[in-house]
Amino acid sequence: MLPDFPLIIADESVDARIIRNLTDIGYAVYSIMNESPGITDTEVIKIAIQKNCS
Repeated sequence: MLPDFPLIIADESVDARIIRNLTDIGYAVYSIMNESPGITDTEVIKIAIQKNCS
């Protein structure tokens, strides 16, 4: 993971190739498609706040 960069929250509309490329170059990515498919936009925002503030 790259230092001093926040976790990237990738919504279900983000192509898997983009997520893979980001992780390959060192970014930490939380994929909604893999971790919490089908959740609402409000829930995605809650996850983003929780993950980047803890």
